[in-house]
Amino acid sequence: MVNSGRRPCGRPPPERPKSRLEELREDLWLARAKLRRILMSDDVVQYSVGSRNARRNEVQLEQLRKLIKDLQDEIAVEERGSGMVAVAVVPRDW
Repeated sequence: MVNSGRRPCGRPPPERPKSRLEELREDLWLARAKLRRILMSDDVVQYSVGSRNARRNEVQLEQLRKLIKDLQDEIAVEERGSGMVAVAVVPRDW
């Protein structure tokens, strides 16, 4: 019998939990993909209520750009680490 990579009980092995950095990078990738889809699409929804006019994609663009900036900042912090290192100093009389 050939092992198909499954455990004996028939269930696939559990996925390795993603690190915070991996999740942030995936979220950043998805946000950039969404931004590209919006920029490439020609179906901009325009509507007006009274004297106000609105375009749907403009709101989404601003929110996505802010989200991308925030994700990039969080990734930079995660890559640097906390910046706090515990150091013990023991004074000695020689």
